[in-house]
Amino acid sequence: MPVITIDLTDLNRLLTQPLSSTELCEAIPLLGADLDEIGNDEAAIEFFPDRPDLLSTEGIARALRAFMEQSPGLVHCPVAKPKTWLSVEPSITEIRPWFLGGIVRGVALDNVALRSLMELQEKLHVTTGRRRRKASIGIHDLKPLEPPFRFYGCSLHEPAFIPLGYDEPMTPEEILQEHPKGIEYAHILEGEKRYPLIVDSQEQVLSMPPIINDRKRPGYDRRSSEISYITSQALERVVMVELFPRAAIRVDMQVVEAHAGTRCAALTAASVALADAGIPMRDIIPSCAAGKVSDTVVLDLNKEEDNYGQADLPLAIVPSTGEVVLLQLDGHLTPDEFEQAFDLAYKGCMDVYEIQRAALANLYGGSA
Repeated sequence: MPVITIDLTDLNRLLTQPLSSTELCEAIPLLGADLDEIGNDEAAIEFFPDRPDLLSTEGIARALRAFMEQSPGLVHCPVAKPKTWLSVEPSITEIRPWFLGGIVRGVALDNVALRSLMELQEKLHVTTGRRRRKASIGIHDLKPLEPPFRFYGCSLHEPAFIPLGYDEPMTPEEILQEHPKGIEYAHILEGEKRYPLIVDSQEQVLSMPPIINDRKRPGYDRRSSEISYITSQALERVVMVELFPRAAIRVDMQVVEAHAGTRCAALTAASVALADAGIPMRDIIPSCAAGKVSDTVVLDLNKEEDNYGQADLPLAIVPSTGEVVLLQLDGHLTPDEFEQAFDLAYKGCMDVYEIQRAALANLYGGSA
């Protein structure tokens, strides 16, 4: 039977009325569990595997709150309507036939709570998940990710990503052959020509279930670094940096909720913010994107069109000179389609430019 170790301070933090070691020794058997040992800081408790709700400190606290009449009744958590989704490639269901996911917001996890969560995950892997053969669980930080998500079968040789516990990228095949977790659970995927993979809309790897998660490194991710670089390069064309020979101008951008066009919105807003801050500039930069969806060239793609369309062409210009300071193409356009998309995006930039000027004029007076 599974044995879990709980932090007594953390347990009492979750109770309305803290329990002494003696009171805990008396209460645990009444929950249908055996107390293996108890010390000043921790207790080891053995539970039946048919009670997965008791395989964590939080689960025990929830049961004790009800049993000790501190807070009887079920805990009700509000569930909002989904704002994103995960697409599942039909062929992957032959390997892992079921997928369930959710987003939990408004929860702060310290090191103790995170350790408890990881231990619960592993206990569920061993018991209900039958050592990951029937089920596996992945927990991820949503902040660096870009929904929606996709669950599909990847090649044995790509994509390469940095797995937990390592510092260098590895291909899926290398993970199964060289990574300790890959070696331990490789038998689950033995003989498969494709491996399960979960990625976000920017193809960032979340997990290769049931083997290993991606190791999210602290700091900026690749996409944030890219947006930072292209924004810096563009703004240097209009900001009079020669007036600040021994200084740096720091621009912080936070996109609270993105529905495509992230780099265009960030660059447009940063340009207006610099002008608003009184930074000398030759002009302000507008940015807009065109693309191709269902064989039609369109302007200002939304999230679904950006993720599942055929092409995306973000553009940024200096209106007073016509200089192009950002031009990227993701996808495929014919020469005629490229020219049409460029013209459409350029006109969009000019429309945004008028809005930028009007906003500054409205704030400080004068005409746009």
